[in-house]
Amino acid sequence: MVNLLSNKTVVINGCSGYLGSAICSGLRSAGAEVIGLVSSAERFRTLDSAEFDQVIELDFSDDESFEDGLEKLAGQRVDCFVNNACSSAALDFGKFDWWGWKAGIDGALNYPSRMLFRMLPLMASPGGSIINIASMYGVVSPRQDVYEGSSGQYKGSPTYAVSKAAIIHLTKIAAVNLGDKGIRVNCISPGAFPRPEVAADEAFSEALIGNIPLKRLGMPLEMVGPVVFLASDLSSYMTGHNMVVDGGWCAQ
Repeated sequence: MVNLLSNKTVVINGCSGYLGSAICSGLRSAGAEVIGLVSSAERFRTLDSAEFDQVIELDFSDDESFEDGLEKLAGQRVDCFVNNACSSAALDFGKFDWWGWKAGIDGALNYPSRMLFRMLPLMASPGGSIINIASMYGVVSPRQDVYEGSSGQYKGSPTYAVSKAAIIHLTKIAAVNLGDKGIRVNCISPGAFPRPEVAADEAFSEALIGNIPLKRLGMPLEMVGPVVFLASDLSSYMTGHNMVVDGGWCAQ
């Protein structure tokens, strides 16, 4: 992947997370200039600044921080935007909570959508690429039986699944409306990529693996290839596509 993204500037939000940090490293390895957006000063302090060409604090839930962060990007030509940020608390479908529902939809759908629209003036046109990160749960429903075997500490949040399904459809709508500007919009839906502390729950991991045809969990580096491909000119005739990276979960 060396030099596939040379002379390209990539902006990525959610850059300090489990998958986000691996994606950033992969983008740098492919030759991209990487600008990372982080949601708080605390996360900013935990980042390895050597992995980025620039880091900007931008909190999606705070209007002032949001606008200040965007102001720091003003005038920047962006070749690729990786829309990776997401926050969504577990919510029991059988115990409906309106405020929990609203918070989940805000974190997993409204903030990423707001970011997509606000990035459009900065996107290279033609040649720009937007990559939304959705989830296999935007394609299929969470399997509640999987979560029941996890000592009750994990749940398949309906707000997360509904939001990710909407992100996939937003990808298609944006692709159709931005095609004449030469801006491509695609989506990646990862499957089971649990953080190490979650994967350490053996009962939960076994329940996940039991539903994966490849019979293993995903590794963060396995998200790098799809992102670099969609960010590069190798995918120059692809737009409106949802690339599922799930070990075969959705194929069943």
